[in-house]
Amino acid sequence: MQKLMRLSLMVLAPAVAMPAWAQSSDCGKLQGSASILVPFASESITISSTALGFTMATAFPAAGNGAQQACVTVAVDSVRYWPDGTIPSATVGHIADSGSSFSVGVTSLRAIRFIRVTTDAILSVTYMRPSQ
Repeated sequence: MQKLMRLSLMVLAPAVAMPAWAQSSDCGKLQGSASILVPFASESITISSTALGFTMATAFPAAGNGAQQACVTVAVDSVRYWPDGTIPSATVGHIADSGSSFSVGVTSLRAIRFIRVTTDAILSVTYMRPSQ
Protein backbone atom coordinates (compact mmCIF):
# COMPACT_ATOMS: atom_id res chain seq x y z
CA MET A 1 0.00 0.00 0.00
CA GLN A 2 2.80 2.42 0.90
CA LYS A 3 4.55 1.70 -2.42
CA LEU A 4 1.30 2.35 -4.32
CA MET A 5 0.79 5.63 -2.46
CA ARG A 6 4.36 6.74 -3.27
CA LEU A 7 3.81 5.89 -6.94
CA SER A 8 0.53 7.83 -6.97
CA LEU A 9 2.23 10.88 -5.52
CA MET A 10 5.02 10.65 -8.08
CA VAL A 11 2.48 10.54 -10.90
CA LEU A 12 0.41 13.41 -9.50
CA ALA A 13 3.28 15.70 -8.53
CA PRO A 14 4.23 16.83 -12.07
CA ALA A 15 0.62 17.64 -12.96
CA VAL A 16 0.21 19.78 -9.86
CA ALA A 17 3.54 21.55 -10.30
CA MET A 18 3.04 22.43 -13.99
CA PRO A 19 2.20 26.10 -14.69
CA ALA A 20 -1.11 27.00 -16.33
CA TRP A 21 0.37 27.24 -19.83
CA ALA A 22 1.84 23.72 -19.67
CA GLN A 23 -0.26 20.70 -18.86
CA SER A 24 1.46 17.36 -18.38
CA SER A 25 0.11 14.79 -20.85
CA ASP A 26 -3.35 16.38 -20.90
CA CYS A 27 -3.35 16.95 -24.64
CA GLY A 28 -6.71 17.37 -26.25
CA LYS A 29 -8.55 18.98 -23.34
CA LEU A 30 -8.37 22.64 -22.45
CA GLN A 31 -7.61 23.26 -18.81
CA GLY A 32 -10.72 24.39 -16.95
CA SER A 33 -12.94 23.68 -19.97
CA ALA A 34 -15.18 20.92 -21.24
CA SER A 35 -13.98 21.60 -24.80
CA ILE A 36 -12.37 18.67 -26.52
CA LEU A 37 -9.64 19.47 -29.02
CA VAL A 38 -8.75 17.45 -32.10
CA PRO A 39 -5.39 17.18 -33.89
CA PHE A 40 -5.12 18.99 -37.23
CA ALA A 41 -1.37 19.28 -37.93
CA SER A 42 1.94 17.95 -36.70
CA GLU A 43 5.64 18.52 -37.22
CA SER A 44 9.09 17.48 -36.02
CA ILE A 45 11.38 20.35 -35.09
CA THR A 46 15.13 19.90 -34.69
CA ILE A 47 16.28 22.08 -31.82
CA SER A 48 19.92 23.15 -32.09
CA SER A 49 22.05 26.02 -30.78
CA THR A 50 19.71 28.77 -32.04
CA ALA A 51 16.45 29.26 -30.14
CA LEU A 52 13.37 28.29 -32.16
CA GLY A 53 9.63 28.33 -31.65
CA PHE A 54 6.82 26.49 -33.36
CA THR A 55 6.32 26.90 -37.12
CA MET A 56 3.63 29.58 -37.36
CA ALA A 57 2.37 28.48 -40.80
CA THR A 58 1.74 25.00 -39.39
CA ALA A 59 0.24 26.05 -36.06
CA PHE A 60 -1.84 28.88 -37.53
CA PRO A 61 -2.73 28.05 -41.14
CA ALA A 62 -4.36 30.73 -43.30
CA ALA A 63 -7.45 28.55 -43.75
CA GLY A 64 -9.35 27.34 -40.70
CA ASN A 65 -8.87 27.94 -37.02
CA GLY A 66 -5.38 28.02 -35.54
CA ALA A 67 -4.03 25.90 -32.73
CA GLN A 68 -5.39 26.20 -29.22
CA GLN A 69 -2.81 23.79 -27.84
CA ALA A 70 0.40 22.02 -28.86
CA CYS A 71 1.24 18.56 -27.55
CA VAL A 72 5.03 18.25 -27.37
CA THR A 73 7.35 15.27 -26.85
CA VAL A 74 11.10 15.81 -26.46
CA ALA A 75 13.50 13.22 -27.95
CA VAL A 76 17.26 12.62 -28.25
CA ASP A 77 18.43 15.26 -25.73
CA SER A 78 17.09 17.84 -23.27
CA VAL A 79 15.90 21.32 -24.24
CA ARG A 80 15.47 24.55 -22.32
CA TYR A 81 12.62 26.96 -23.00
CA TRP A 82 10.81 30.12 -21.94
CA PRO A 83 7.08 30.35 -22.68
CA ASP A 84 7.01 34.17 -22.76
CA GLY A 85 9.32 34.75 -25.74
CA THR A 86 12.49 35.25 -23.71
CA ILE A 87 15.40 33.59 -25.50
CA PRO A 88 16.69 30.60 -23.49
CA SER A 89 20.29 29.42 -23.40
CA ALA A 90 21.80 25.99 -22.83
CA THR A 91 21.99 26.81 -19.12
CA VAL A 92 19.03 29.16 -18.52
CA GLY A 93 15.32 28.44 -18.88
CA HIS A 94 12.88 25.71 -17.92
CA ILE A 95 14.26 22.28 -18.77
CA ALA A 96 12.49 19.41 -20.52
CA ASP A 97 14.37 16.14 -20.62
CA SER A 98 14.36 13.67 -23.48
CA GLY A 99 11.29 11.47 -23.14
CA SER A 100 9.16 14.13 -21.46
CA SER A 101 5.81 15.25 -22.87
CA PHE A 102 3.79 18.35 -22.11
CA SER A 103 1.25 20.63 -23.71
CA VAL A 104 1.53 24.34 -24.44
CA GLY A 105 -1.59 26.48 -24.20
CA VAL A 106 -2.76 29.12 -26.65
CA THR A 107 -1.28 32.04 -24.70
CA SER A 108 2.27 30.73 -25.23
CA LEU A 109 2.03 29.10 -28.68
CA ARG A 110 3.37 32.12 -30.57
CA ALA A 111 5.99 33.15 -28.01
CA ILE A 112 7.63 29.98 -26.66
CA ARG A 113 11.28 29.40 -27.65
CA PHE A 114 13.40 26.24 -27.27
CA ILE A 115 17.16 25.61 -27.38
CA ARG A 116 19.21 22.42 -26.97
CA VAL A 117 21.14 21.72 -23.78
CA THR A 118 24.09 19.76 -25.21
CA THR A 119 23.29 18.05 -28.54
CA ASP A 120 20.47 18.57 -31.02
CA ALA A 121 17.05 17.49 -29.78
CA ILE A 122 13.86 16.74 -31.67
CA LEU A 123 10.41 18.00 -30.70
CA SER A 124 7.45 16.00 -31.97
CA VAL A 125 4.55 18.45 -31.99
CA THR A 126 0.85 17.88 -32.60
CA TYR A 127 -1.35 20.96 -32.93
CA MET A 128 -4.89 20.80 -31.52
CA ARG A 129 -8.00 22.91 -32.08
CA PRO A 130 -11.73 22.57 -31.40
CA SER A 131 -13.53 20.34 -33.88
CA GLN A 132 -15.16 22.36 -36.63
